Amino acid sequence: MPTTPDRPASVAPSELDMSRAVIEHALTVYGYSADTARFLVDRLIVEARAE
Repeated sequence: MPTTPDRPASVAPSELDMSRAVIEHALTVYGYSADTARFLVDRLIVEARAE
């Protein structure tokens, strides 16, 4: 009888999550705070979904 792992298999991040991380990182390198970067990315996603 096969055994099950103690923890669930890890799930690869979505393309959106990976893109979000890259854009947030770029904004913080450019000088924005982490909070501002997250806010700007959230607004970008909202705008893109509205189209």
